Amino acid sequence: IFEFDLHITKDNVLVLLHDDTLDRTSDSVEVFGEEVRPEDKTYEELRQLNMGAKFEDENGNMPYADLKGEDVPDDLRIVRVEDILDYLMANGDFDYIIEIKNGDELGKKAADELYRILEERDLLDDVIFGTFNGEVSEYVDNNYPKLLRSSTIMEVLSFYVKANLGIKDLDVNYVALQIPYKLYCVNLGTAKVINYAHEHNLAVQYWTINEEEEIEYLVSLGADCIMSDYPDKVYDIINK
Repeated sequence: IFEFDLHITKDNVLVLLHDDTLDRTSDSVEVFGEEVRPEDKTYEELRQLNMGAKFEDENGNMPYADLKGEDVPDDLRIVRVEDILDYLMANGDFDYIIEIKNGDELGKKAADELYRILEERDLLDDVIFGTFNGEVSEYVDNNYPKLLRSSTIMEVLSFYVKANLGIKDLDVNYVALQIPYKLYCVNLGTAKVINYAHEHNLAVQYWTINEEEEIEYLVSLGADCIMSDYPDKVYDIINK
């Protein structure tokens, strides 16, 4: 499963990016002279950036920091979601977890574009869509019911209460819980949560789990997916 986050650019291109701005990971401040949000620039303008400029490995090395302008290789430049999907589809049969970071009208516009791209590639059944923005989830429910989605934060809290009360009736529009181990003071990493979800045909997918003990524990409870910065570590634990 490939998991990634999307932002929409000024010219309505969906690009892979986690943060709301580009300054933490790229040389955007150096290139543009200011902190930059992706929706303020076109895709071609963002392609000027070195997206690996701030990358630091576990030994403290920053191998891409000095690359500027034309010296930046193509695979260190920002990427459109359709390009990464086409690349992955050409190299295997994968599933995807895709989150739209934008909210309000930008988020709705991003949902329009994502649906178009997925439908063109016949990928609707292979993707679970997510967002932290309830208005975007509601928009997807109303306009793109074929797009499988994960729960919103409020839906997670409602689910948790019903799971702990043992309420048998659960009628929801989402197909998966995409959740952290703990949400605020709520422990979501329990057998009760996972078993209740499975009783209602819902997948339980945890992010972002990097500690081996937590990975082992959630796998032992029957978690359906572990999203991690160390997929090799998760793979080894699952297959021990």
